[in-house]
Amino acid sequence: MLTETGSIPIMGDATTDFTRMVGRAIAGYETHLNPLNGEGEVKPGQLGLLQIRVYYGSTFMGYAPDTSGKEKWVDTG
Repeated sequence: MLTETGSIPIMGDATTDFTRMVGRAIAGYETHLNPLNGEGEVKPGQLGLLQIRVYYGSTFMGYAPDTSGKEKWVDTG
């Protein structure tokens, strides 16, 4: 699960600075940022496509997205 997909009231309290927390994967998940044009690397300040994958044995809550041909990476949209 990513911080983007969790509920703010559940994942933090009144003192949490979410502007510094959004985008960090929590235990059991790995993230990768691909450039929008598919070439090179995403540099700080540039936009990119966020992808996630779970470590072996972890699951997505309530569903399993299709990962065929994607090396188990799932686009977050």
